[in-house]
Amino acid sequence: MRALGGVLLVCSGLLWGLYKARELVVRERVLTELRKMMQGLETGIRYSASPLGDLVRQGESPFCKEAVGLAVFPQDPRQALAQAGERLLSQKGDRELYQGFVAGLGASDTQGQLGHIGLYAAMLEHTLGQARQEREAKARLYVSLGLFGGAALCLLLL
Repeated sequence: MRALGGVLLVCSGLLWGLYKARELVVRERVLTELRKMMQGLETGIRYSASPLGDLVRQGESPFCKEAVGLAVFPQDPRQALAQAGERLLSQKGDRELYQGFVAGLGASDTQGQLGHIGLYAAMLEHTLGQARQEREAKARLYVSLGLFGGAALCLLLL
């Protein structure tokens, strides 16, 4: 019975480490999807000059899909996009970047919109680079830490 308890402790530590590593991967993936959405909006604004609601409806990113599914979308697509970001982005800094981006959508002429998207795309590239570095540096560390933490707890308790 003690051996089974020890195995469960080690496995629980390993699962914690895998969970934390997955959070890093998901953050990087969501930020990549945000970059794709920005590129899609930029293309739509540049070549079609469609209203924001139409551009979001045509978007394939999780942000666009989430926003279209919200009740507030027909009245205020910008607010729907803001709420979608709150649901999809887990870190405060990422949400603040996204909220700043969404707040400026549809607030100026075509050139102003393109400049706004370009500015936030550059800021997002920096954040995405940090997320990649964090994933590369910490993913294996979390798994190892969880595994060894579980093993240490096993040795202390048994």
